[in-house]
Amino acid sequence: MKTVLTLALFALLVSPALAQEWQQFTYPDQGFSVSFPGQPQIRDSTITLAAGSNVPARIYSLTQGANDYLLTIADFSAATSDDDTIINQAADALRATGTVSVDIQARVRRNYGRQLAVTAKDGSHSVGAIFFVNHHLFQIEGITHPANGGGDSSGAARFQQSLDFIGANGGYGYGFGRRYRF
Repeated sequence: MKTVLTLALFALLVSPALAQEWQQFTYPDQGFSVSFPGQPQIRDSTITLAAGSNVPARIYSLTQGANDYLLTIADFSAATSDDDTIINQAADALRATGTVSVDIQARVRRNYGRQLAVTAKDGSHSVGAIFFVNHHLFQIEGITHPANGGGDSSGAARFQQSLDFIGANGGYGYGFGRRYRF
């Protein structure tokens, strides 16, 4: 009985501490918010399109234990591709990494995209979503690496589901009548 009470007390004390690790990070100038289990690193990069040209991108990332949390935002303002083509190309690239177990339409507020779950050839599990909002591709992906001791993909799913677009009407970069850009 004493052991059960001790375990129950321990669970009550530890649960809030674990829950507090996750923080909502809001980037109003970028028009989105997302939760990470710690402070993400932010770096500028480029991504290569199927046609071979490059577009600027910003990557928000964090590795914690056996999990990787990645949000890539690519600026297609100067590109001529349409929304559906860009979403499909990004989804095709993610599908090509392994065996797809989920591939469905997704929506965050008024913005549509794709949600995918993929098991890679190395055994890692990826939960991701792709959106194209105001000439920007948002690709969010939580990856669990079982080979590195990770067997719980709940953090990856939590991360992927935390993406929100902020601004007027839940749209990217439109707040208080202003258009925000990188």
